[in-house]
Amino acid sequence: MNLSFLAPIVSFLGLIVGIFLSSITKDEIISGRKIFEFLRRISLTIIILIALALAVLNFNLIIILFAIILGLLLSRKLKNQKLSYLFLGLISASSLMTTKFMLLIISVLIFIYGLLYGALLKESKTEIIISNLLMFFLPFIILIMPFIGFGEILSLSSILLFFELRKI
Repeated sequence: MNLSFLAPIVSFLGLIVGIFLSSITKDEIISGRKIFEFLRRISLTIIILIALALAVLNFNLIIILFAIILGLLLSRKLKNQKLSYLFLGLISASSLMTTKFMLLIISVLIFIYGLLYGALLKESKTEIIISNLLMFFLPFIILIMPFIGFGEILSLSSILLFFELRKI
C-alpha cells in the first residue's frame, strides 16, 4: 500500500505543532527567538538547495530561467505577503514524483520549517493556519494536470522560494 500522499499532510502539521508548542512555552520562545529564526532560515535554505539540485539534475534550463524571472517579479510585487507555504507546497507536490527517500527528506524539512515558523508567529494563529493550509495544498492540483512535469514544478518552486527567503 502506497502511503506517499500522507507525507505532505504530516509535513504541514509542523506548523500546527509549532503553534501549539509556542502557546505552551512562551518564555522559552522569547529567549530563543534569534536561534529559532536562524534555524528556520537554515531549514528553508536546505529545502531550496535540495529542490534546485533536483531541478538542475533534470536539466530544465529554460524553466529555471523562467522561474528566476517570475520569482523576481513576484518578490517585487508581493513584498508584504508571505508566500513560503505556497512554494513549499510546490516543492512537496513535486517531491511526490521523486523517490520515496527524497519525499521523506523534503517532508521532514518542511515539518521542521513549519515547527519553527509556527513557534515564531505573533499574528492571529487561526488565520495563518487557514491561509497557509490553502497555499500549501493548492499546488497539489498541479499533479492532476498532465501537461506540467516534475522539472517545471520543482524549478519554479525552488527559485520562487529563494526570492521569498530574500525578503525575510
